[in-house]
Amino acid sequence: MTNDQNNDHHIVGYLEGITPQISGWVCDTSAPSTRLRVHLVIDGMIQATTIAEKPRPDVAATQVGDGCYGFSFSIPSAFYDEVEHHLNIKIEGRSNVQLEGTPRTCVFPNRVLTIRAATNADRNAIIRLYNAADEEGGYPPSMDATTATRLLARFDLPKNRLLLAFVNEQAVGYLTVASPVRGPHGHVATLRINILQPHRGAQIGTALMRQAVEFVETSGLRRLELTVDMENMPAIGLYNKFGFGVEGIKRGYYFDGTHDKDMYMMARLFQPEIDPSLENV
Repeated sequence: MTNDQNNDHHIVGYLEGITPQISGWVCDTSAPSTRLRVHLVIDGMIQATTIAEKPRPDVAATQVGDGCYGFSFSIPSAFYDEVEHHLNIKIEGRSNVQLEGTPRTCVFPNRVLTIRAATNADRNAIIRLYNAADEEGGYPPSMDATTATRLLARFDLPKNRLLLAFVNEQAVGYLTVASPVRGPHGHVATLRINILQPHRGAQIGTALMRQAVEFVETSGLRRLELTVDMENMPAIGLYNKFGFGVEGIKRGYYFDGTHDKDMYMMARLFQPEIDPSLENV
């Protein structure tokens, strides 16, 4: 028996919520400074992995370590199908541990995808979404209430737009169109898109891009540009579908945690609207 197996009885925690997110907490009370890796398992297959390290004041109040043992997962889009699924949370390296509240049998409603411009009412959704994206990228959370308020103010300007993608009222992706608004580059905007990993490949990027293009066509912008990892073929295919072309390469532009990566520079030009009264001038 390994040391980890000997300590299995020190594992405490609970699977709490299922919707709008799968959430709970877990801690090894014999090593409270250790953050455990947990897997979301649906129908016997690992769908996502995270580290249980989110602050949980309620857990800290029970004098379980420092309370930073929370975890959460987005429900993958593929499982919004009104079919019964078997859900479990497994702890990496602790195969014998069954977390309280698991396993569960769940039925998730059919997927309802909504794309809309962000408003002040979306502040909390933005905080959760941006911090989940940071976590997926291996970065510390960067969004709080103050930062979210500034973000919303920035995208309330003309020629700027923050679009949010919701699956059954859960924010799962965003797209930004950011322009300096005025000056010699006031007709140019930069596009950025991010969709949480469990929801990629479900046409959410296409829906976001479609609304972004509609916005640009009526905003007075004439050029939309972006950078993309040269190895990210699904993203490149998405941009090609919406008329973006490669204009160049930024060498060593992005550090992925191990090495510098090259990025494509892509752009699309939009024709300005012509005043009908000037067509025959």
